Amino acid sequence: GRPQEPDVSYDTSILLDACDHCGRADDPIDLGNMTSNVGAMYRVVMPGPYPGGGRYGGVGDEAPCSGLVGLSGLRCSDALPILRAGLAAMAEREEEMRALEPDNGWGSYEGAVAYLVNIADVCEQYPGGTLAVGW
Repeated sequence: GRPQEPDVSYDTSILLDACDHCGRADDPIDLGNMTSNVGAMYRVVMPGPYPGGGRYGGVGDEAPCSGLVGLSGLRCSDALPILRAGLAAMAEREEEMRALEPDNGWGSYEGAVAYLVNIADVCEQYPGGTLAVGW
């Protein structure tokens, strides 16, 4: 399987369901990427695992993962409350989160929060989509 502690980035998108009438699906909505160096913060505030999550790229077999990768494969409507709770915890535990910033400077508390805010906002716009994270 894939490692849960990669030294790469999270590539995040929203997969949209195919049309009931024509069977065509719109292209995924690309939400960009974030260094996995901030993954420790995400694992603290979104401990998981979450049933149905942990699917690489939003598809395939689920694995018991925590953090952002633990949400991969969930419907956006299911991921949204977890994302919002994670963001609230990051704000409440800011000092603890800042202590988890990577020593090499690749990734920050502010960047980690901004990335999650964007994901949550797009999940809210597309509740029937599937959150997909590659790691």
